[in-house]
Amino acid sequence: MNTKTFTSFIFIAILVSVVGISTAFAQSSTPDGLIKDLYKVHDQDLKGDTDNILNGKTRKPLDKYFDKILADLMWKDLTSNSEEVGVLDFDPFYNAQDFDIKNFSIGAPKVVGTKATVVVKFTNSGRKDTLSYQLVKRGTAWKIADIKYTDGSSLLGYFKDANK
Repeated sequence: MNTKTFTSFIFIAILVSVVGISTAFAQSSTPDGLIKDLYKVHDQDLKGDTDNILNGKTRKPLDKYFDKILADLMWKDLTSNSEEVGVLDFDPFYNAQDFDIKNFSIGAPKVVGTKATVVVKFTNSGRKDTLSYQLVKRGTAWKIADIKYTDGSSLLGYFKDANK
C-alpha cells in the first residue's frame, strides 16, 4: 500500500467515524431522536429476547435515556425486588405486558425552553394507545422525566404511588 492509498484509507476511516458519532449525537441531542433511539434499542431487545435497558444489571442505559429522578426510581425497582414484582411489572414503553404492535409512530417534539413532549402512537392488539413522553434538557442532552399513558396514569406516578 503506497502513502497516497494509506492516507486516503485513514481519511475515509476518520470520516466514517465522525459521521457515526455526529449521527449518534444528533439522536440524543433532540427529544424525538432520544425517543427513536430508545425504541430502536428496545425493539432490537424484543426481537432478540433480551433487555438492555431494563435488565437491572447495568444502570448505564437508564442514565442515557432517563432523568436522574426517574432513573433512580427505576434502578431501585429493578435491583431491589427480587422476591416480589416491583412497579415495572409491565413494559413501560408499550404500556402492556403482552403486545402486538402495529401503526407505530413518533411525533414531532413540542419544545418549550428546556422541556419537551414527544407523542408516541401505536395500536396494540387492536387497542389504540398514545404515550406522551415528558423530557427535560440536561446540558446538551434530553432525558425522559416521565411517560404519561392514555388512561391518565404516568410512570412517575406509579413509583410515587408505590412509595406511599
